[in-house]
Amino acid sequence: MAQRNQHPRTQRGCLCIIFPNMRKFLFILVLFFAAAFLYLSFGELESIARTLRQGNLWFILLAILIETAWLLVAGLVGWSAYRFHRFSNSGV
Repeated sequence: MAQRNQHPRTQRGCLCIIFPNMRKFLFILVLFFAAAFLYLSFGELESIARTLRQGNLWFILLAILIETAWLLVAGLVGWSAYRFHRFSNSGV
């Protein structure tokens, strides 16, 4: 028997109401998008490999260095924003 303040579906472990046909459709849709993503990402990997083979080594190394520096700066900005937020809420 369901308790007074709980929805009957929470007793069976389901918090949302999705019809069985809709569940099948959503499952097939997720599988389709996953397959499409894998297919497109493998095509992109081939393009990246072709670029690395045909590209100038110095420009590729420069691009990797710039990307690494950009990621480092983005990480430092996030870290400083976290520290600022932590210190601004420490007195509250």
